[in-house]
Amino acid sequence: QDEARGWNFLVDCGLQQEDTESAMGAPNGWPFDPAALQFVALTHAHLDHSGLLPALCRDGFRGPVYCTSETAELAQLALSDAARRPGAGITKADVDRIQWRRFREDLPFGQPRPVAQDLFLRTYRAGHIPGAVSIEVLWGAPGPEQRNIVFSGDIGPGCEDHEVAPMLRFPWNPRRACFAVLESTYGGTVRSPESR
Repeated sequence: QDEARGWNFLVDCGLQQEDTESAMGAPNGWPFDPAALQFVALTHAHLDHSGLLPALCRDGFRGPVYCTSETAELAQLALSDAARRPGAGITKADVDRIQWRRFREDLPFGQPRPVAQDLFLRTYRAGHIPGAVSIEVLWGAPGPEQRNIVFSGDIGPGCEDHEVAPMLRFPWNPRRACFAVLESTYGGTVRSPESR
């Protein structure tokens, strides 16, 4: 949030891993007004990143959710399935309120997408699941004074010279950033080369 510039948005809106599906529609109060959000930028479809989007829409959010086409399709399926479960706290109507805005319909990966005056989103392939990206938020006029923050989302295990999943390409490295927010669920795990 930047009150001076009138910016108010989220990157991802998911469940914590220990939450049960019954908590999908019942967060313990939002720490912000959902109706005041301009947009959500979604890194990928897993519920720990997308699971509270229907509740956000139910509670007043009406802006777009920026993501890849694959993420929109997978999240729509996962959230619709979750809404059918007893006690989910969300409905199919809540899921249908989500306004998906697909990144690559008009701009390829790596190209900044303007989302407000002097506010841009840039995506980098993350190699985690189909459609997963890291998202860079850039603010200020393009040039040396522009600032940025990268949100990793979940990063896949492959690299350019050692792709390990048959349907997923290797993750791209974001460019240099002023700030970074990194997923760290398995940050303490050291994997052998054979398990990557």
